Amino acid sequence: MKLLHFSLPVLGGYGETFVGLSLADQLADGGVQNHFVTTKAVEPLFRAGRYPFHIIDGDARPVERFVDEVIRDVRPDAIVLADYTNFWGHMVRSGVDDPWFIEKHGVPLLPIDMWEWENTVFAYDFCGRGWGREYDRHILDMDVHLRPVPIAHLDPGPSGRGYPYRIIAPEPGRDERTRAKVFAELGLSPNDRLVLIPVSSWQQPKEVTRQTTDMMVRLGERVPELLAHYLRQLPDSTHVVVVGPMLEPFTTLPAERLHVLAPTTPDRYHALLSSADLLLSLSMNAVTLARAVLMGTPGMLLTNRFTLTDEQSVAGMEQELGGLSDTVRSWLGEVVPIDPFRHWPKGLYHFVEPLVQGNEYLTAMAHEQLFDERAVVEGMRGILYEPAVRERLAEAQSRYVRLVDDLPPTHEVIRAAAGKLGIKNA
Repeated sequence: MKLLHFSLPVLGGYGETFVGLSLADQLADGGVQNHFVTTKAVEPLFRAGRYPFHIIDGDARPVERFVDEVIRDVRPDAIVLADYTNFWGHMVRSGVDDPWFIEKHGVPLLPIDMWEWENTVFAYDFCGRGWGREYDRHILDMDVHLRPVPIAHLDPGPSGRGYPYRIIAPEPGRDERTRAKVFAELGLSPNDRLVLIPVSSWQQPKEVTRQTTDMMVRLGERVPELLAHYLRQLPDSTHVVVVGPMLEPFTTLPAERLHVLAPTTPDRYHALLSSADLLLSLSMNAVTLARAVLMGTPGMLLTNRFTLTDEQSVAGMEQELGGLSDTVRSWLGEVVPIDPFRHWPKGLYHFVEPLVQGNEYLTAMAHEQLFDERAVVEGMRGILYEPAVRERLAEAQSRYVRLVDDLPPTHEVIRAAAGKLGIKNA
């Protein structure tokens, strides 16, 4: 079977690209041929030469003509949309009148469904904007929805069209030799602790645009102040590694305990992730968080479920949380209004609610409210320094990973999905 994958991430999102490449890697071992159409922003991930690829935004031809010619040249048995949302979004931004012109070729479509769209209202709730425009509903006309686990549920969903598959083949977990090498490179001693914080450029918007709001810009700038305040309270043996853009408030951390690294190679990133004592994430759908859970690296997710508009709403949150620290209360006085978010700083709190409900994935990590300073700091300290806390989290991760391991092999899932679409070579 030959597949043509469209990996067209917004803002150069490496996470979505990683999902598409990971699927191809799992299928290649089963004899599937993989070709890609992608963008210049993530081209470095394809230069290793694993798969033939075409750059859609580096070509002078109109998008429709470019895609038509690639499909005719590759002659795929099926087209994988990696993922569905980004494919549609890229076509709309490119000025294509009908994003689904590719269906004229008669090639079956296999959409990767990161959000379990059929359970949503087909619109995002954004911080500072409320509900955005309605997204394309064409996925409801498709008979197959490929759902990477995690983050998706383990079942096919209410329509039965979902095909849950493991997001990535099993990766090696902590290896003491690798950990020792990583620690030596960073100048850490064997008894130190490493907190890994990945940051993407889209999490640091600098100005209000069509894709951002004043609240997103404000949260992107100011939330790191709270994170730095929390991290400063951890023992001196705690080191913080930021992969991605520098968060200016982190300069208040002791210089010897802060390590800022540029985006690095996949092998280097895996070594960091498997060696970390804690992964800290503010995005529920972060692919790195999913990888951490599967490889046994402890993870903590920070979100905000409160709508904060004034002193009264802050007081209500304080009562519900059992108190606020002076620092958080003062910070809120400067930053409110704040909308709920599970995807900092964009929001998407209510949009992902169906994805959260009944999802065992959330049991495999620590999950705290961002503005509950005591819970966040004590939670991090417990994971880093208290064996009993780490053991409980490890047991929860193991229970979830066993459920993921019970899924059929990915190549069998995809072949079953292709077979449902009548693909003869499946």
